[in-house]
Amino acid sequence: WLDCKGDFKTKMNCLLDKYAVVRRTTMNLKEIRELTGLSQRGFGEKYGIPCRSIENWESGQRQCPDYVLKLLEYRVKTELTTKTLSPSHCD
Repeated sequence: WLDCKGDFKTKMNCLLDKYAVVRRTTMNLKEIRELTGLSQRGFGEKYGIPCRSIENWESGQRQCPDYVLKLLEYRVKTELTTKTLSPSHCD
């Protein structure tokens, strides 16, 4: 959420777009990763997933296990919600 930059209207549109993605019930790995603003390497380092696995899952060469996808989605959404609602991130 912190990567939303620009004037107030631009920031609000960015936040609304991200909120719409967060509210969706099914997300693929790339959508989840993009919510964090991290590269494949950065996402892998943060969540302990080999970069090659992320590359394979996002390219469709292999399928990410459903339980991994659900856990990552829950973790990322929880982190984003917590960051967004914490007073230290309010402008």
